[in-house]
Amino acid sequence: MDFGSATQALSERTRELEFQLKQKDVELEDRGRLLFKTKNAIEALQMELGRAREEEKHTRETVQRAYDEQTSKLSQLEAQLQNCEFDLGQKNKQVLEMQRNNSALEGRITQLLGELDRARVSREDVERTLAERTSEDLEKAAQIVALQKALQQSSLDLEAESNKVDRCKRALDEKDALIKEFVEASRRLEHERASLENDMEKLKQKAAVDADSATHREKQLQMRLMDMEEEIKKVIQRARASENSLKKDVERRVEQITERLRDMADKETVREGKLRELTVQLNTAKDNADAEANRRLDVERTLAEASSLFKRELFAKNEELRELQKEVALLREYQRENVEHMARDIHDVKALVSAPQDLRVRSPLASNALADYVSENPATSVNDVERELRAIRTARESYQTAMLSAEEEKKGLLAQISSRLDRNSLLSRDDDRSHGRALEQWHSELTNRLGKATESLENISRDL
Repeated sequence: MDFGSATQALSERTRELEFQLKQKDVELEDRGRLLFKTKNAIEALQMELGRAREEEKHTRETVQRAYDEQTSKLSQLEAQLQNCEFDLGQKNKQVLEMQRNNSALEGRITQLLGELDRARVSREDVERTLAERTSEDLEKAAQIVALQKALQQSSLDLEAESNKVDRCKRALDEKDALIKEFVEASRRLEHERASLENDMEKLKQKAAVDADSATHREKQLQMRLMDMEEEIKKVIQRARASENSLKKDVERRVEQITERLRDMADKETVREGKLRELTVQLNTAKDNADAEANRRLDVERTLAEASSLFKRELFAKNEELRELQKEVALLREYQRENVEHMARDIHDVKALVSAPQDLRVRSPLASNALADYVSENPATSVNDVERELRAIRTARESYQTAMLSAEEEKKGLLAQISSRLDRNSLLSRDDDRSHGRALEQWHSELTNRLGKATESLENISRDL
């Protein structure tokens, strides 16, 4: 009982300590969740600041990329413009050279035309003089042929020079068209350069505005971050203070719990020793209980057999008792008839005694058993009859008393049997051995009493 109460108190104290530890764990979890939320808020602000910085960086990169692209385009346009100017200078040089060549060719052409005119004049002179001087024509035929050949050659040269001049004119026209195209391209390039410079100015202004807004946002985020850091520091300080106090409290309680657990462990060690002893005893008791259970089963089986045997014997005795009751009823009937006959015989005997004659009168209704009671001496016969009547009455009373006692014994035996059977179902295993002995003693006593009752009934029946 002490061990059970101590174990129960220990379990209750353990449950209380576990409940307190669970409460502290819940408080620590709440503070951990608060710190986790604060950490998440800090991380969110840091992520927002990082996103703002990334957006600013992206904006700067976009502006720088656009600026670089516009600068590269502008440099390309400037390079193209320089190339065009260089090509234009080369073309101008070629045009000037071609103009010089053209002027030289024109001078040569004019010279050739003059020579051609002079040759024509000289030919006309020759032809004119040919008519005058036919004789000289023959002499000068060779000169004329030579002059014609020279003239043809000069004509061919002139045609070639004229073709060359035409080509030069076409080249000059092409150069003029190219110059016009270069001028238009330079104008377009200047216009595009001006528009690009305007775009660059706009982009620079936008980049400056974006940089200012990003700087302002960054400053705001830094201010918010500083505020959050201050709040976080305060929360961390409060959490550390509460955590330190809680830690001290928990350590103190843990030390107390440890001490109690040590005491409990010592007690538990002692209890375990006792428990081992009790376990050994319990195992021994279980073995004994199993043996006692088997023995009890044997006893119960024996008791059931004895009970069934007793019931059969009791039933047989009841049958015998019924037969005896029937016989007693018959005996009572016979006794009543015999008493009536005896009364009549006594009356007759008294009459005979009072009469002077010595006569023996036998009643025709008298039984053979009463014939011997009538003697020659009337006084002796009357005394014998009265003694016999007293004996019959005494036997009748003893028989009734025996029957009543037998009925009472029967009822008592039945009550004892039922009570013993009820007690037998409620007996523990430890009392089976004594119960078996008591049952055997009771069975022997019951058998003796039944034997005595049977003997008394037989004696009564014999007496009757």
